[in-house]
Order: sequence, then C-alpha cells, then structure tokens
Amino acid sequence: MTVRTASFADPSRLAAVAVAVVSVAALAIAPAATAQPMPVPPSPPAAVPDVAADAPAVPAAPAADAPRPVTLKVGDAAPELKIETWIKGEPVKAFEPGSTYVVQFFATWCGPSRQAIPRLTRLSRQFREKGLVVLAISSSDTRGERDVRPFVERMGDRMDYRVAVDNARSTDALWMQAAGMPAIPVAFVVNAAGKIVWIGHPLAGLDAVVEQVVAGVFDADAFARRERELEAMYVQFTDAVMGGKFEEALKVLDRCKALAPGMSAQFDYQRLGLMFQEMGDIEGALKLGEALVAGDFRDDEVMLVQLAQALTSDPRKARAGAALGLKAAVRAAELSQGKDPGVLLVKAEMQFLTRDVDGAIATAEGVLATATTQQDREFIDGVLARYRTARSLTRPAQAPAPSPEGAGAGGK
Repeated sequence: MTVRTASFADPSRLAAVAVAVVSVAALAIAPAATAQPMPVPPSPPAAVPDVAADAPAVPAAPAADAPRPVTLKVGDAAPELKIETWIKGEPVKAFEPGSTYVVQFFATWCGPSRQAIPRLTRLSRQFREKGLVVLAISSSDTRGERDVRPFVERMGDRMDYRVAVDNARSTDALWMQAAGMPAIPVAFVVNAAGKIVWIGHPLAGLDAVVEQVVAGVFDADAFARRERELEAMYVQFTDAVMGGKFEEALKVLDRCKALAPGMSAQFDYQRLGLMFQEMGDIEGALKLGEALVAGDFRDDEVMLVQLAQALTSDPRKARAGAALGLKAAVRAAELSQGKDPGVLLVKAEMQFLTRDVDGAIATAEGVLATATTQQDREFIDGVLARYRTARSLTRPAQAPAPSPEGAGAGGK
C-alpha cells in the first residue's frame, strides 16, 4: 500500500534540494521522493511515501505494449537467480532449505532504493546468525557493474549484505516482471521452504515480516488482515486530521501502535508531525523527537536527516526545531562517516539555524573541497554566500588598523 503525503511547508532550498544535487556518495536523499517533511495528514500506517507524489515513478523495466500476466505470486516457489556479476558477498547459487532470504531489486540512482539501505543492513546484521540472507540486485543501472561497484565500495559496511548485477535482466524477468512489479525498489521474502511469502516495498512492513518468517511464525493471511485493519484506521486518522479533531487522530495512532507494535517508530514520527504542526505542542513534539533520535532513529541516517529537515522546513518553527535537528544531523554525519556531502550540508544548515554560522561555513567549505562537478560547486558556493552574508550582517565591520604614518602623526 503506497500513498501520497502532504508536506506541512515547502522545505528550504537546502533541505529539499541539496542532498539530491550534491550527494554523490551513498544515501543521497532525493527531494520529495525520499526525504519529505513530516506528513500532515501523515502517510497511512504501514505505508511509505509514493514517489509519484512529486516525481516520476521509478521504472523497473521498459514499458510493454500490453500488461503482462502476473505469473509469480505469494505462495509460489522462488525462481532461480540468473546473476551475471556478484559485487559483494558469496554468490547465492540456490535457495538453501532452512534459510530465509530477502531479495531486493534496486538501482544506485533510485532515491527510495538508497533510503532502504540502512533498514536492509540492520535486518542482515540482526538475523544473519539465524539464517537470513539479504541480497540486493541491480537490473536498472545503465552501466551495470561500472555504476554499482563504486557505489558499493563507497558504502562500505553501511551496505552490509550481498549485492549483484543483472544487467541482462534475466533475473528481473523471472521476478519483477513475472510478479507484475512496475517500479523499484521491491523486496521478496523467501521462507525456509523456498516459497515466496511476501512481496512489497522494503520500507512497508518488511522488518516485521522478516522477524516472523525467521521465527517460523509468519501467517500471511493474518498479516494481510492486519494491513487491511491499518488501512481502515488510516481512513479514520485522515478524517480526524482533516476535521481538526487532532486528539482523536492521536488516539487512532495509539490503536495502530497496539495493532502493529513493530512499527511504533513510524506512528511516533506521525504523531510528532501532528503535534509540531497542527497542535502547537512544540515542547511535547520535541520531547518525542529526542526519544526517536536517541532510540529508534539512532542508527538510521535517512530518518535522522528526514527528521532534521522536517523540524526546520517551516520558517516559523525552524528556530524551535533547529537544536534537535542539529543533534539528528550530527548523528547522521557520524553514521555516514562524514563521507556523504548531502548529510553534511544538512548538518551545515542546522548549524546555521542554531546561530553557529562559523561552524556552518566550515562544514560547507569542507563539502566544497570534495565536490567533483561544476554544478555541485556552484550550488555549494550559493549556500556559502548565504552563510557569509548572514555573518557579515551580524558582525560590525572592524575599522582598518591605523597606518604607521597616521599613528606617528597622532602620537605626541
């Protein structure tokens, strides 16, 4: 289930554009598609922002003249993997009985695909000892291995799972096209018996599915029923928000958390957005945000950056949210090992909003030093010009030091 989200304010130029334009390293967060402000009304529980809301859908394969019949469904045996090149990790030659697999189709240029990377890494590390194998397959990168290999090398251990290239699209045909999936990213979960038990967006419930499949307790019918219940709750939530019944909307979120506790962080993020924007409970929203930064979002650089942007996208509230935004951005920069230009520029903006103009300039200058294209350099120059102008307006110009000649003339 995917829906469009409504932002509560247009993001600043930096928050909306900088990361997409400048982030030539991993985990660039494309504007609108992957790093939107907190939605009001928030996106439905168990859903993720629809990239079509503000950007074209990401094509998974060339459009066919007519819709192809869906021949691969939940419950079917997992097709084979016809992989040309393995970029990272041991090749998966066959689905071993007793192991669980997540097979994700992605592209290095796809913002939502990059957004899923921290989640997939977390799943891989959490359940690896219990037999989980996470595999990401690129079948949409124009130059194949020449695009994917350097991307994976830049990611390092942040992309802690197996990666392969399928430029001939043989595996794509057996999986994506056969399942009728029109856009990436898409994840398939294969259980210990080699059967596909779930197909969907990797940010829409994959964590809960994997946990249950690994434990051998996943009930596809029960999961589908839960999704339908959550969707009905979203309708109630939306109606309440649109009707200005914000307390009622918060109660709906409480019911959502009770129904799907594994997704509590998503519901808390939506609660934060409603409190911050509509209810004017800035103190309560920031307290909740502090808990997210210290807890569920602590190791998720994408959500940390998104939270920082969301808290400062409304100029009327930017100052109130900037301190927490800075804390989130600093942590995101730590997670990306200071190598992601987009994350660093968000950190610079948070420094600027918290009146650390010198720090903002220093951070942005560091990004400028690593820029590799003229477009990137021009953009960062513009950001720096704004910061330097602000500094010059807040600091009175110093009078020039007297010349030796003048000093002598007045020194009697």
